[in-house]
Amino acid sequence: MRLDKLSLVNFKNYGRCSFSFCPGLNFIYGNNGNGKTNILESISYLSYTKSFLQNTESDCLKYGEAAFEIKGSFTNDLDTEFKMDLVFDDSGKSFYLNGGKINRLNDILGLFPMITLMFGPQ
Repeated sequence: MRLDKLSLVNFKNYGRCSFSFCPGLNFIYGNNGNGKTNILESISYLSYTKSFLQNTESDCLKYGEAAFEIKGSFTNDLDTEFKMDLVFDDSGKSFYLNGGKINRLNDILGLFPMITLMFGPQ
C-alpha cells in the first residue's frame, strides 16, 4: 500500500495544502517549525484514526478555525485506489472510505499500514 496524495485543510499550520508522493522512498525535509511532523501526524490519522503523538483532534486545529480535513489517496499492490477522508468539527471526527461513511473505527485499522520512527536528540 502506498500513499499517492495527501491534502490538508486547516490542519495545524496548514491552511490549505496538497502533497504528491512518488512510488518508493520519499523525503520530507525543511527547517525547524515548517510542519514536517504535522504531515506525518496527518498521515497517522488516516492510518491509525488518531495521532501518533497523542495529540487530541482539537490540538490539531489551525488557530482560529473550527474544523479540519485530511484526505489521502492510496494505491495497493493490485493498483486499486482507495480514498480516505477525515473531517473533524464540533460534532467530532468522521471518516469516509471511497465516499462512504465509516461507522466503526476498527474497520479502518490495518487498511493503511504505517510504521512511525522518530529520530532526534536523545
